[in-house]
Amino acid sequence: MKAIGTLDEKRSYYILLKEALAERPLNEIMEKIGYGLLYYGKEEGDTPDKCENHVERVVSGKYDIDIVYTSDSIVLIVRAPKEQQERFKKLMLAYSKFEE
Repeated sequence: MKAIGTLDEKRSYYILLKEALAERPLNEIMEKIGYGLLYYGKEEGDTPDKCENHVERVVSGKYDIDIVYTSDSIVLIVRAPKEQQERFKKLMLAYSKFEE
């Protein structure tokens, strides 16, 4: 993870390096918040390192997440009540130490 921040009480952001290694931890985080798989892998042609100049919106329960793909980063803008914000932040911090 490159950066983490809070925009206000209901919005926060996370900036990740855009690389294939982000696929597995992001999928696990999305499954833990009840969304399911975000990426389906190289066989399906859907990996985080291949998307560029693209915005995706994900809604799962109380989470409303915009995923912005740039040339070198993935930006997650998470909108949710305070309790869910804390849960998402803890997941992101735990997985930012993720190693394959």
